[in-house]
Amino acid sequence: MERNEITNVTSSRLSSVLTDIHFWVPVAVLLAGLLLLKFIR
Repeated sequence: MERNEITNVTSSRLSSVLTDIHFWVPVAVLLAGLLLLKFIR
């Protein structure tokens, strides 16, 4: 039973991170910055 609860908590955390806008905005800004740097060079 404990193993199943741990899996549920882990998948719940992963789900909440992947659907959180506060996670994706910095990731998008970072990727855009890296692409811009590559374009400038």
